This record gives sequence, C-alpha cells and structure tokens, in this order.
Amino acid sequence: MYHHFYGLCESPFALTPDPKYLFLSPSHKDALAAMIYGVHERKGFVLILGEVGTGKTTLVRHILGQSGMNMKIAFIFTPVASFEELLQMVLQDLEVPCQSQQRLAMINALSDFLLQELVAERHVVLIIDEAQYLCPAILEDLRMFSNVETAHNKLLQIILVGQPELGEKLGHPNLRQLRQRIGLVARLHPLTVQETRHYIAHRLKGAGHAGGELFTSRAQATIYRASQGIPRLINVICDKALVLGYGADAKQITDWIVKEVVKDWSVFGPGIAPAPTRPRLRRAAMLLVLIAAILILVVMSEPSRDLLPRLWRMLVEKASAIAAGRGLPHF
Repeated sequence: MYHHFYGLCESPFALTPDPKYLFLSPSHKDALAAMIYGVHERKGFVLILGEVGTGKTTLVRHILGQSGMNMKIAFIFTPVASFEELLQMVLQDLEVPCQSQQRLAMINALSDFLLQELVAERHVVLIIDEAQYLCPAILEDLRMFSNVETAHNKLLQIILVGQPELGEKLGHPNLRQLRQRIGLVARLHPLTVQETRHYIAHRLKGAGHAGGELFTSRAQATIYRASQGIPRLINVICDKALVLGYGADAKQITDWIVKEVVKDWSVFGPGIAPAPTRPRLRRAAMLLVLIAAILILVVMSEPSRDLLPRLWRMLVEKASAIAAGRGLPHF
C-alpha cells in the first residue's frame, strides 16, 4: 500500500527468498562460490551453514535459477522421515521413472540415471535445505549412496544447507565417515553495520526506488542494532517502518519511526531491541560537566579554602561511582 507513496514498484522487504534481491556480502560470496565450485568440480558433499534468517534459502533459490542444460537439480526443502521418502522425492524432482517404492529399486533407478547423465556430460545435484532436521540414520544412508561413482567422478553432488546445529550433528563420532566426505564448507555470517546500509539500498533499488536517502543514517544504525545484521530481521523492521511512515505521511523513515517499530517486538524479549537512546558514557559526561560547572560557580561566589576540597572529593567520588556503573542520573 506504500509503494506509490515512496516511489516503489513492489515491496522491497518481503520475507520470501526471492533471488532477485540476493545480496552478496563476503560470506555470501564465499558460500555461493563453494556451491558452484563443488558442483562443477564434482566434490561430492558441500556444507553451507548459517543462522536463521541469514539468507541460506535465497542462495539456494539463486542456484536453482542458474541451472541450465548441463545441470539437473533435485531440491528437498521439507523434512523427511526416512531415506526411502528422500529417494522418492529425488526421483520425482529429477523426473526419473520408477514403478516400485522399494529402496533397492529406487537406488538402481537413480544410479542408472546418474550414469546416463555422466555420459551426457551433465551434473546432477541434490540440494537439501534445513538439513539439520535429517536424522543421523538418513545422513549415513546418504553417505553410503554417494558411493555411486566412477574411478574419476562423483556421480551425484550433494549440498547440505542448514543451521549451525547441522555442524554439531555432523561432529558426532558415528558420522565421521560422512564428515570426511565433505569437500567444502562455507558459513554465512550476519551483516556488518556498513553491509546493512548497502543491503537496505540494494533492496530499495531492486524495488525501483529512484535513489536518495529513504532511511536516514540514524534510522539505519538503529535497524542494524535491532536486527544484529540478520537479513530477515532487517526486512521485517524495514517493511513495518515503511508502513508506519506511510501512515504518518512521512517521506523519510527516521530513527523515531524505526524505534516505534522495534517496540512491537519487545513482547518477545530482548532478541530485537535498539541500543539505549542515551548511552552510559553520554550521561556520565553530562553529569561531570554539570558538577564541574557548579564547582566553578560556588568557588567564584564563595572563595573558601575548605569548600574547594570538599567539592573536589565529591566530584571524584561521583566519577568513581560512574566508572563502576553506579550513581547514574536519569536525564
């Protein structure tokens, strides 16, 4: 509803993993390079890890959009209960006919397909998103199936994408054989404050914004502090800020608007919260200036030898209390 008001063609901060809005921070570039290199060099297993909301699925969607005549991709994005169920989904995605749902029959059908694709010089890729939900038994079955290979080439390239818990799960001694098969590992990190600014500008440009500072510099700084650089949280905050700004007839999203948005998430605890509006050091500095001014005025009006040492001791004690985190006034 705010699109026309802000000169946008569409919502720039939608939560859907649209590859059109893919923003490549250094860690995202590394992850994308790992996936592409792992596939083309037939490295077998590639592991991509990242916290919730860091853009893993958007990267995967980008890879899916790049598949051409020399690449066939099976994409599993829902948890599976068994290896047989996983095989069924892979065969369906790759359009491999198989009349039976027995494990051996499905493995044979998929193996024959992989050999045909190798002869045709095509890569076959299995991407499993949210792979942290795979049980150890399925992961072990997946490793054993990856043994389908020639003397020189892996026939199936497998990309496991998941949250950091996946790395912990793969660290279990029972999965050490699978762990040794992983050729490449990449981690997605939250954005830095500068990357957050570039990310916001990138999303706005993708939605048709003509340029200029729609979000003020202070507003962007607050967005970074509140989101901790997590792209999904940045999207949530920015989208709601545009809605609130539109309702307030504000042509620019200010720091105040963003802080009003962040208040809505206070019910969920401290996970999303801007930094204090008046940091401790600023309040401490104001207090010291105030005491120093009083000291000067009193000394000038009543030049007493006894008064000056007492005031000085009071100033030192207050400064010590501030350094220890006590005695801060509320301005």
